[in-house]
Amino acid sequence: MAGSYTYLLIDLGAWLFPLLLSFDKKVAFYRHWPAVFRAIALTALPFLVWDYFKTDAGVWAFAPDKVCGIYIGNLPLEECLFFIIVPYNVLFIAACLEAYFGEKLKQAGKRFALAVPVLALVLMVLHYDKAYTLAVSAAVCIYTVFYIRILKGEHLGMLFVTYLVHLLPFFLMNGLLTAIPVVLYNEKEYMGYRFGTVPAEDTLYSYAMLLSYLGWYYYFRRRSGKTR
Repeated sequence: MAGSYTYLLIDLGAWLFPLLLSFDKKVAFYRHWPAVFRAIALTALPFLVWDYFKTDAGVWAFAPDKVCGIYIGNLPLEECLFFIIVPYNVLFIAACLEAYFGEKLKQAGKRFALAVPVLALVLMVLHYDKAYTLAVSAAVCIYTVFYIRILKGEHLGMLFVTYLVHLLPFFLMNGLLTAIPVVLYNEKEYMGYRFGTVPAEDTLYSYAMLLSYLGWYYYFRRRSGKTR
């Protein structure tokens, strides 16, 4: 078995095809790498700080026999790579949707995009005593405000459609991480509902991250003049 390289192999395996397909002529995702990596950096920093403190507080942990043993603070190297690879992959999905469907998707999910923070507010009220539920729900609300302010309400449709499409690779990757398991959750700190082995809160966590890196991605593209 993969043993101590389990998490690393999941990371690299998830990144392989999006990275190789970044040079597809129609999508030409590599042309947007300056915006991509700026968006990733500005998202990774606050989420890694959050991850550090939640790990320190025992909200979640990492199986020591499934990581390579290199740590940055209390976070395994693979967890830090997660915050580069996952945003890259999802931004690649957004670029593919834009290249192949374009204008058709810009309005498609707009009316549903704001339903997620409403759900998050409800969960904050109902589960204020659960650290993970409360934190991730608050993050969705905060980053929704950020997204709307930085983009003036643009790309809301693309945001929601990208989120729906990303759920397939999301459940594949997080399913592996929670089924093996590589990531271990403190059951006292979340609602207890799971999609298979994936805590329901992880879907909101992913949405909060998406609001950040997709918001920054479109912002930097607009500034550079590369709208397509």
